[in-house]
Amino acid sequence: RIDIGGEDWRFRIRGVLLSTSSWDQLQQQAKFKVSDAVGGDATPTKDAMRRGRIVFQEDAGYIEQILDLLVNDSDVDVMLERAAVLFHSAAPPQPRDHRDAYLHIEHRRQPEAQGQFAERVLKDLLLCTDFMTLEGAATRRASADFLQLAKDDPDLGRTCSDPMTLFPRLLSKLTQA
Repeated sequence: RIDIGGEDWRFRIRGVLLSTSSWDQLQQQAKFKVSDAVGGDATPTKDAMRRGRIVFQEDAGYIEQILDLLVNDSDVDVMLERAAVLFHSAAPPQPRDHRDAYLHIEHRRQPEAQGQFAERVLKDLLLCTDFMTLEGAATRRASADFLQLAKDDPDLGRTCSDPMTLFPRLLSKLTQA
């Protein structure tokens, strides 16, 4: 955000990849795999590809899809914006909620590798069905990490099923470790 003539302006760089290859061709490519709910590789759906800003020319209405992606924020855009704000701040981590805690946890895994961090977040989120709770691969991986850290504290271990509690508690445990 910048101030121009007393008005607050927000600039974004947006892009969309228009695939001239068919969906059938692209889903065979290993580089387009994402993380499923159990953390394994999965072929993304067309909706997941769209969340990743890939639209297929073979689809009716592809121009409208492109315009929508260029104009409107998706759930993935919101999470990536949060990541940019969190990790380009000189302030110590102060997560607002479990989604910020998730981003901090993933960043701690490879603090110097921004490209790998962004790739991990995208792979987690493209098949995510609920951006409020972050159900899916991110929650499963965090639960496994948390259980390792909380094995001496059975009360902590019981929070693994609730992502809204899990991510902040895991971040707290990682910060203490």
